[in-house]
Amino acid sequence: MVTEEINEDDLYFICYMTERVAQAIQQPCSYVVNSIGKKRLHRLLRFAQVTHCENPLKIVDEWVTDYQLIEGNHVIDGYPTDLGRQDQEQILLTGTTDYAEGIIDFYNQNSTINDKKLLEVS
Repeated sequence: MVTEEINEDDLYFICYMTERVAQAIQQPCSYVVNSIGKKRLHRLLRFAQVTHCENPLKIVDEWVTDYQLIEGNHVIDGYPTDLGRQDQEQILLTGTTDYAEGIIDFYNQNSTINDKKLLEVS
């Protein structure tokens, strides 16, 4: 069992994977984190130090299957090259120590109107 504390690197990894999954299934990040939920995000954060060594494509497939994520049609041209890093920095700026809640709040607050429409349809 992993008993280490969740740190900023774990937050970065989950933000990075959220972006990868969202891009792979063409859904907004808010869809991904809301589908996973706070409790499961907390678990993902706790195990991030272990899973970050795995192939990101394998993790994408696991998240899609485990959390029953469905493919959408949300396409963002020109994803940033530093996937997750800016998101991590913005979450840290809020001062939250509950990173799972911070992730959900961040992606929901930064959803565009189009993202919210997609969530209502899915």
